[in-house]
Amino acid sequence: MKKLLILIVLMVLVSCSKEIKMVKIIDITPNCKLGFSRYDKNTDLYYQPYLIKNGETLPIKNYPIDNGCNSGYIDLKVSPNKKHFIIENIIKGYSNDGEGEKLHENYLCSIVNIEGDSIALGSLQDRCDGEWNNKNQFVFENKIVFDGK
Repeated sequence: MKKLLILIVLMVLVSCSKEIKMVKIIDITPNCKLGFSRYDKNTDLYYQPYLIKNGETLPIKNYPIDNGCNSGYIDLKVSPNKKHFIIENIIKGYSNDGEGEKLHENYLCSIVNIEGDSIALGSLQDRCDGEWNNKNQFVFENKIVFDGK
């Protein structure tokens, strides 16, 4: 009876564990990848990003679930110390203004902390074109936006 109970518990655990299927995977570092679990053809964006590290699939904490990444161009801009990267954070959708449906788009980006699986700094609307310097600082127009030391 005890063996049967253990077998049932194991079967339940296996059936409840759900592997997340990725529709797009991008290498970030040798030990870390960025995966997206959903693609929307209407918006042409990838959604629901995950970090894949050491065989573990982890959601990026604080990344808005309704925001996406451009499918045609994904430049992650990884910091020199490989601890952070830039991810697009695009809001795209239709709203009705009383005269009909209109497409609204807002292009943002966020800095992801790879070790913490989370957004370190979000909503860099006009500063997404910045670059990492050799001190692991994200710089835009000669101003430090984020210090990733």
